[in-house]
Amino acid sequence: MEIGEKIKSLRLNRGITQEVLADELGVTYQAVSKWENNVTMPDIQLLPKLSIYFGVTIDELFELTSEDRLHRIENMLDNERSLSSKMFEDTVNFLKEQLEKDRKNGRIYAFLAKLYLHRIHSDGEIAAEYGKCSLRYKPEAKDCHEVFQRTSNGVICDWNAGNCHELINFYYELVENNPNIARNYLYLMDNLIGDRRIEEARNILKGYAKLEDHKDYLCVVYDAFLLEADGLLDEAECCWNHLIEKFPDQHLAWFSIADHRAKHCRYEEAIEYYEKAFELSPKPRYYDPLQAIAHIYEIQRKYDQAADTWKRIIEVLNREFDIHFGEVVDFPRREYERLKQSRAKEKS
Repeated sequence: MEIGEKIKSLRLNRGITQEVLADELGVTYQAVSKWENNVTMPDIQLLPKLSIYFGVTIDELFELTSEDRLHRIENMLDNERSLSSKMFEDTVNFLKEQLEKDRKNGRIYAFLAKLYLHRIHSDGEIAAEYGKCSLRYKPEAKDCHEVFQRTSNGVICDWNAGNCHELINFYYELVENNPNIARNYLYLMDNLIGDRRIEEARNILKGYAKLEDHKDYLCVVYDAFLLEADGLLDEAECCWNHLIEKFPDQHLAWFSIADHRAKHCRYEEAIEYYEKAFELSPKPRYYDPLQAIAHIYEIQRKYDQAADTWKRIIEVLNREFDIHFGEVVDFPRREYERLKQSRAKEKS
């Protein structure tokens, strides 16, 4: 049903004429007639008045399909830094309505997970700022240290609090039930290696390498991780060098070794390899390599270079993705301004 038909249906249900509706909205009855016959559409400024008068939402005026609403939710999660309570609740209710139609719809569960994660991130930013304020005035407050660590992705040295056994158990189940999906093996290996369960990770790598859609370069990457975890640093280094010799045109291979160099504070090499990964990436290019470079420059207190790198990211989003508005580009802009201010404070 188009919006004109919807207006006509609402008008008739209310038992009013086109003239009455026109007077209520401050337009001519001919305008209402044109809407109802889908000759023209109401001016966008009239939509709130129409929704209030008929007691419906603007969405209901347009009769958005479920697919349209899902697409809008996807854009909302990408473009909004935070969501109002009403927007969050309305979105949750819509998604739960979709689940009533199909309880096994994995896509809807994914939207719900992303929606709640979005709120965790936006609320986490607020929690982190309050945590900082608390620690500035009460630096001995253990509970605020814990809050600040958790909201800022800090390291948890307490094995009991930091180990991933529940996550690992879930991924073991996922691999067992879906033995041909390669991605599950990778997440399982990451967590096993993080928990120093090296022999288990090595067995999972053997299973991954047998899959039809495995990535050869990732087999080399995880071999290097496992050698390093066993303390065989020279062999691991040979593995990393072999990676870029064997896959010189694979941007993700360069990104992997750049990540390794950055984690070992070999920053100049990391920057060089991240730049190579970005250069080889197919367009439109994701900006992860540039973001890593910006972080390295900030760690080195090279605030001008860090700010310039965020400026490059903004240019990539503008030029290659045609993104000029929303949180996707607002976040790099905030980082650029923050770093410029850091540089100014350092000079003063």
